[in-house]
Amino acid sequence: MIYTFRTLAVAAALALTAGAATAQQDLRIGTTSPGSPWNILGVQVGDAMRAKYEGLRTSSVSIGGSVANLVAVSRGEAQMAWAVDSAVEEAWHGVEPFPQEIRNIRLVGPFAAVPLQVQARADGDIQSIEDLTTGSIAVGGPGWATTAMNEAVMKVHGADYDQINGSGGQVHLVGHADWAPMLQDRQVDAILHWAGIPSGVTMGMVENPGLRVIGLEPDMIDALLETEVFARSYAIPMTLAGGLYEGIPDGGLQTVAYMSIAVVNADMDDDFAYDITKAMFEGLIAGVYEDGVSGSMDSVKAVAELSSVPFHPGAARFFAEHGVEVPTGPQG
Repeated sequence: MIYTFRTLAVAAALALTAGAATAQQDLRIGTTSPGSPWNILGVQVGDAMRAKYEGLRTSSVSIGGSVANLVAVSRGEAQMAWAVDSAVEEAWHGVEPFPQEIRNIRLVGPFAAVPLQVQARADGDIQSIEDLTTGSIAVGGPGWATTAMNEAVMKVHGADYDQINGSGGQVHLVGHADWAPMLQDRQVDAILHWAGIPSGVTMGMVENPGLRVIGLEPDMIDALLETEVFARSYAIPMTLAGGLYEGIPDGGLQTVAYMSIAVVNADMDDDFAYDITKAMFEGLIAGVYEDGVSGSMDSVKAVAELSSVPFHPGAARFFAEHGVEVPTGPQG
């Protein structure tokens, strides 16, 4: 099924009725850089939970991306985290970059469908992803799940990272803060950017230097979804409508989107996990991701069918109240 990504807006956090304090005293959420949608949602979850649990201490922190976030939850260094869907599967099965299985994590659920946007300079020569196989590209930080996903994108178009570096191109393993300056200074030809619509990083690059957004051909999408990395993902084809921001062609373009997944430690109290799920799916997600896919019961059903990782019983109770049964035992 192909969804259309319409808009992203940040709205006020959902207010929850204050309740009695419990033994849960800390809620540290591993998100990502301040100001990003992941971080904003983490802040709002903390606000909502503090309104219900007196004395609760909360924080939304950038730990280092999906892999670091999942490790932090498994070690009890964070009680909750956001992660790219493929990284959640890799953690559960002990697939690189995870040296061993992480089995003490549980799903809260998918909270965002995040599309790939290949963003080149509007005044540059890049017209296709194939042009980037000998170009200079920024793909994300070392160890990021999206960095591995971007290598899969480049491989189905003809070259992995080593081949690009060996053919006169250059792969830059850098994060969001470096992208706009590098594109402005012509250090890179394009950014492989997984983000909501529109992200703050995107809008900065729209202003300077201006963007041309490049789509994926349907056969390349099919090939990509068959790769090893995406086989561990709950990724879906997606249409980005024309006019979402300057640089997307009027007729729109085809791309793929992964699911951002909220996970908690398996030891989290059931009622506490229920209240987190209720806050997220009854208001918070829709305030940050207004695309009609993110935070929907359909997205929960899709992940429940594909995920090896069980849902937390507290989250499962919330979804059951909305007519969706999710597994609370291991699926693989």
